[in-house]
Amino acid sequence: MFQNCTGLAKLELPNCTSFGFNAVTNCVSLEELNLPKQKTMWNHSYNRLIGCTSLKKVSLPIQYEINENTNILFLDCVALEEVDVNSLKIIPSYFFANKHKLHTVKVGAAVWINKGAFENCINLKNITINVTNGILKYAFNNCTSLTELNLPNVRQLGKKALVYGTTLPLTVLSTIARR
Repeated sequence: MFQNCTGLAKLELPNCTSFGFNAVTNCVSLEELNLPKQKTMWNHSYNRLIGCTSLKKVSLPIQYEINENTNILFLDCVALEEVDVNSLKIIPSYFFANKHKLHTVKVGAAVWINKGAFENCINLKNITINVTNGILKYAFNNCTSLTELNLPNVRQLGKKALVYGTTLPLTVLSTIARR
């Protein structure tokens, strides 16, 4: 579709019904990607953003279902700064790991934030997770800039989920079962 479009800087696909396997592969100048509300577009999504090294901002609208098989979706997105994943039910293991420029993440009702999901996101400052069953171990490991983590409805907080977060003002409004 847009594979190897080295001059493409922004892509909005509000009415797209199919997003091919390598749709934006090697779009090295792509900085912003706004995807449509198509739940079925994520089959084999793990290769979709390969080579998108300039991608700074991504919006995944309301109906996306991403699972553990898509945990390398953002692997090459080293410039990633801002992500809206309000619709995701699962944040896969290591999904945003090592995104050193990532500073803003919007998470709505993720049922699980899996192991190492935000590990080494050293510029991540603020994240609110409205509803989640649990945050697994090392989810926020080495997020040294994190100043606020609001978890109003978290039920389970894994061991070492906040390693290196000792000065973090943590807001929790419900009972947590520690595992």
